[in-house]
This record gives sequence, structure tokens and C-alpha cells, in this order.
Amino acid sequence: MSKLPVRVNVEVIITKEKKVCLCKFIDLSDKTNFWYGFPGGGVEEGDSLEETAVKECLEEVGLLVKNVQDLKVTKLHPALFNKVERNAKYSGLLKHIFTAEYDNVDKSILGADGDAVKYEWVSVQEAMEKVKDNGDWGVQRVAALNALPAITGKTPAYYNW
Repeated sequence: MSKLPVRVNVEVIITKEKKVCLCKFIDLSDKTNFWYGFPGGGVEEGDSLEETAVKECLEEVGLLVKNVQDLKVTKLHPALFNKVERNAKYSGLLKHIFTAEYDNVDKSILGADGDAVKYEWVSVQEAMEKVKDNGDWGVQRVAALNALPAITGKTPAYYNW
């Protein structure tokens, strides 16, 4: 059993008028490889999951969000979750997925990091189609999209596998 810590991470499904913000990310080690996902990142010491969700939306796509809500879709991904250098520091990644509403303020022109190659507003169905082929990550993202209160009309129930 590994003595390395687990990295805690959040992803945020930002909603706006029945659409979601979908990001296209490029693999920095192979610029021909890309994947679709949602803004997110690691939780820094002292930050809550919700604070991280808000920060990552601003950092990755330059969007302010409100009404951040835990979708209760959590998964522990094994050590091979990302780049090799991270595997030396962490035994895995515990990903929490949140939803938030777009707050009608786009700060991307004000110098957000722009970690995502680009983002677009798409239907939930289109987002499901684009994220589903990304292994366990895609399965978790599809589960989260299915848990969106805007789709289900219900408060999220805890979902962990």
C-alpha cells in the first residue's frame, strides 16, 4: 500500500441557459492528443472544495460562477491519473464534481490563465458524447452530467464507486 498522499481535485460543470461549458484540453506532451472535460484543478492547502471550484473556473476559462453545488459524484482514480512526474508525488487522485451557474461575467479578456485550449457552450447531450470516451474520467463526467439538478429536477444524492 502506498504511503503517498492522494491528490484532491474538483471539476465544475458550469451551466448557462440549459447548456454547459465544455473545455478542450491539449496534452502538453503530445500536442496532437486532446480530451474534453470541465474546468477544474487541485485543492490547495487551506482551501475548501467550493473555493477551489470558483477559483478554477476563473483560472481555466475566465468565468465567474455562483451557486456552487456538490453533485456528489466522487471517484478515486489510481496513480496513473496524469503525468509521470505527478505519480512520484501522489498515489491517486480523488475527483469531486460540482455544478455552478455562470454569473454573467467573462473575465477571460482580463488575463485568466487560460489553461483550457478553448471552451464552448453545448447541450448536455453533446457534452456527454464528447466526454464519454475518456475512460474512467469520462464515465465519471457522464454520471455527473446525469446528476445535474437542471436535468433531474432533484437534489444530488451521494454517488461514489
